[in-house]
Amino acid sequence: MMICADCGELFEEAVDLFEIHGFHYPPYERLHACPHCKGIDIRDTFRCELCGEWITGEYIVTIDDNRICCECYTRHDIFDD
Repeated sequence: MMICADCGELFEEAVDLFEIHGFHYPPYERLHACPHCKGIDIRDTFRCELCGEWITGEYIVTIDDNRICCECYTRHDIFDD
């Protein structure tokens, strides 16, 4: 699964766009883009190990490489208790 950093939409496959840079002959630049907004700032995403939802923002990685979304953890400080 992928997420677009421009519009925040999740999608399975990027679309291909071709940038011709004003020329009418190849080689053209092939870009992978979001199918919703055509933005090119797209990233792979993954599911939270605790709740199973797709991670769409900040997350933590545990010592055993589990990824946990910000909805499934809270930060605490020993001096705040």
